[in-house]
Amino acid sequence: MSLDKVKYGRISAPFIVALAGATLGQDGILVDAAGENAETYVAIPFDARRVRRVVFFALSIVAEADQMLLDIYINGATDNEPYNNHNFSALSVKSKTINFAASDILLWDLTVDAYPTLGNLSGGDVLGIAALYRAVGAPDCATNAKFRAVLIEWE
Repeated sequence: MSLDKVKYGRISAPFIVALAGATLGQDGILVDAAGENAETYVAIPFDARRVRRVVFFALSIVAEADQMLLDIYINGATDNEPYNNHNFSALSVKSKTINFAASDILLWDLTVDAYPTLGNLSGGDVLGIAALYRAVGAPDCATNAKFRAVLIEWE
């Protein structure tokens, strides 16, 4: 048994690509209608064992007493692999933020404990990360936010 400490690392990336009608602005990429999404890309260091946490940050456009829903897709691959060799998806993810006002920062916090397949993303992978619109699901509201950044943590 190894006595080495588990090493953790993190990297943050801004959302840079507005697709399917999403609007790129100075405050982030607005995703507020069916089919819209915001994307970014980031490389995980080769010595990382696995991704353990992904946090999405967005600026809310609406006020809500409950949570905001979001669909998330992540494709990962390293050298000489198809772009989606390692993939992860989660639908109707509820924001960690509750009872927010317009212009509040929202978080969607995904961990490998709650989403074990997140750990399929590993060292050397270049990740394509997408935040997609999700329609209302009572009592929570539909996606209506400007996506700013994503934080990736690994061990």
